[in-house]
Amino acid sequence: MEVLSKPPLRQDPLVSGRRWVVGLLIGFSLLAWTGTIHWGMQMGSMRSHAHPMGVAFFLVMWGVMQAAMMFPSVLFMAIAFVTISQRQPGPHLLRTAAFLSGYLGIWVLTGIVAYPVWLGLQAVMSRSPETARGIGAAILVLAGLYQVSPLKYRCLSHCRSPLSYFIQHPVGRSPVEALRLGLHHGAFCVGCCWALMSVLFAVG
Repeated sequence: MEVLSKPPLRQDPLVSGRRWVVGLLIGFSLLAWTGTIHWGMQMGSMRSHAHPMGVAFFLVMWGVMQAAMMFPSVLFMAIAFVTISQRQPGPHLLRTAAFLSGYLGIWVLTGIVAYPVWLGLQAVMSRSPETARGIGAAILVLAGLYQVSPLKYRCLSHCRSPLSYFIQHPVGRSPVEALRLGLHHGAFCVGCCWALMSVLFAVG
């Protein structure tokens, strides 16, 4: 009796592409969270005699912190991107990397604004804790009001549905187009989350 051997199963490249991007984002997020927690513990133990950190170190720490918080939130958008990108000719791996780089890059750029704000709050806190608490309360109120503003809902509508976003903004075929798309999507995410990020300054 002849036994027929089954042909080897081939993994769908679309499935492998989605697994690749999920594993990459989860891995980077875990590393970023490790770095963020480590820096947080160090800064907590040195708070009483620490000098203001330089802009370069602040931006590195800010970028790692943003990767820890925002890479999980971009997961479904990245899965949609790589699924669409794999169906088009050209280097889809480079396009995906460029898209994620643009997304994270726009968050790192927000650190350029955050740094002088952080320095100012540190200076006020050291001179007048009462004033610092008043500023913190004002930031909390502003962040709460922004959550119900039309601008917040407009930004949120761009981030809520990955499929709708890519219908309105095609993936393109080049890494440069993917980078531009990542910057564009990241800008709307900043519009959604900047007020909540400002609360970090108010409480810590």
